[in-house]
Amino acid sequence: WGVMGVALSYAIVSCILAYPGFAIPFRLIGLPVKNLGQALWRTLICSCLMLGSMLVLAAVLPDSLTEAWQMIILVPSAVAAYLLFSRIINEEQMSQATALILPYWSDLQKK
Repeated sequence: WGVMGVALSYAIVSCILAYPGFAIPFRLIGLPVKNLGQALWRTLICSCLMLGSMLVLAAVLPDSLTEAWQMIILVPSAVAAYLLFSRIINEEQMSQATALILPYWSDLQKK
């Protein structure tokens, strides 16, 4: 199956090993794995919405565009879509991230 087969098998094995990879260290520090799921479910939803929007955008783009131009269009669009969905769905964590970044940003502006 070539490169696609290698990528698919790697993805499947990574998914299978993800739970033990988190469960063992989490057990050592007394943290239930379900807490990780509770913390990341909004991020997963935003990622899936971003993927869906990028698939729609990629289908709408003209076939005459080169792969480089498609990437130039899709990557910034994906970032914008993820930030938009995060602002709507994951507002609390986005506010926390903004509060962390803004002091450093203003320090950079002063220099």
